[in-house]
Amino acid sequence: VSIGYNGGAKGCVVFNTAMVGFPEALTNPEQKGLIVVTTWASWVTFTVKTPEKDSLGLCAGFESEHVAAEAVIIPVVTIDPDDEQAPEGHLTVLQWFKENKLPAITGLNTRALVKHIAKHGEMRGEVFVGQTAKQIEKMPLPPSPRLRVERKRPPSPLGRLCHARPEYALAADEDLVAPTSTSDTKVFMPEGDPSVHVGMIDLGVNAGLIRYFVRLAGAKVTLLTANEKPDMGLYDCVVVSTGPGNPAQHPKMIEWIKEHVSDLTSKPLLGLGLGCQIMALAIGCTVQRLHLGQRGTNQPVLDLRTHNCMTTTQNYGYAVDSSSLPK
Repeated sequence: VSIGYNGGAKGCVVFNTAMVGFPEALTNPEQKGLIVVTTWASWVTFTVKTPEKDSLGLCAGFESEHVAAEAVIIPVVTIDPDDEQAPEGHLTVLQWFKENKLPAITGLNTRALVKHIAKHGEMRGEVFVGQTAKQIEKMPLPPSPRLRVERKRPPSPLGRLCHARPEYALAADEDLVAPTSTSDTKVFMPEGDPSVHVGMIDLGVNAGLIRYFVRLAGAKVTLLTANEKPDMGLYDCVVVSTGPGNPAQHPKMIEWIKEHVSDLTSKPLLGLGLGCQIMALAIGCTVQRLHLGQRGTNQPVLDLRTHNCMTTTQNYGYAVDSSSLPK
């Protein structure tokens, strides 16, 4: 059942274990190219505040100005969309889906879908709405060892789609940075005198990262385009930001980092998320696509030095092979 924008979408089907923070998650540029399956149902009763700019000119309560995810699949709608009312200055989640042209569907057995993804790995998928969806339902379901369906049960739309479109078995590599990166240079200033000047290469940075550097670290942040080679003399350090997609899709950035790290007198260079993976490739490491990525706001991480456990937000589908690190 469609409860969002009346349009289709293609992408890599993944699941997210977060219980809250869906406006932030779905507007995170790292979600570009993804069809997100949620494992928590009750969030559809939430309302979303109408976007407003904060003191830095960023959208308050969001990670970017636009929804980045291609589509969202939720378990159950427990309310009547026609009866749901949002307070002034807010939108219902269902209204927010439509306003941001985000396809959203419900009525699927998301538990079975998540188990299928966990077993076979993240794969390409497509959300169909309207007449195309009806055509998919009529497709025959040939036998396959990859998706077993009990004979007593009728063939599912999921099974029909997996067999009708075999090219979705593996996620295709796409350059997802270009549509999420800034098109021009932007500067963000702290309230007082800046403690440091950071040049940040935008590969699809989320607003929370900019807020952290400016408000908590007191840094002046100059946001640079993804294709820009920064003049290291202008900054105290350079950050290669987080972003969506495959790190191997950025050979020019990899070559620039190789040149930089070979100069022992150069300024500090920091990579976060996608940026860290690109830096790893630049020094000769191997980056592999994970069978199953980590996506959620409730991922525990244990610090082996202090034995403190932290609850973290994670969103990645690639990882650096630790055995490939230089000795």
